[in-house]
Amino acid sequence: MEHIEIGGQKWRAVKRSTIEHDFWLMKHIREAGLDNVRIRPGEKPEDFAVRLLHEVIGSGKAFTLLGGMLLPESIPDEQWSPERAEQTAVFIRGLAGDDDKAAVKSAIISLLTGFLEAGLRSYADSGTALTAGSQPQPEPQQPQEFVPVPPY
Repeated sequence: MEHIEIGGQKWRAVKRSTIEHDFWLMKHIREAGLDNVRIRPGEKPEDFAVRLLHEVIGSGKAFTLLGGMLLPESIPDEQWSPERAEQTAVFIRGLAGDDDKAAVKSAIISLLTGFLEAGLRSYADSGTALTAGSQPQPEPQQPQEFVPVPPY
């Protein structure tokens, strides 16, 4: 994802996160119950995308997570903060346009899918993911950029 326009502003995903950002995001993903969400065997990517969207909406953390993953295009990654994440979440909560709503849904799916995939790989690379008797899992496919979400 390079840039996305939401609410008349250009946004981009945090690319070079600080350790504070990593820990903050991991905490909120765990609180949202998304740390165990995986594509099911035989599940189509678009079905997984819709299920992921429903999971994050149902958790009540959609705006918090999106606020933590997006920055205005002019803000350097190093200036991410929990306060800025909350400001972004407040801004996104107030959007009412159909195009903005579609962009937010698409961003949630694309950003979370990418983050979950990167987190799984990072966790597995750390050597702590495998316990005695466990088997490594195949790597998930790369998410599409801004997956279109079917209407409800």
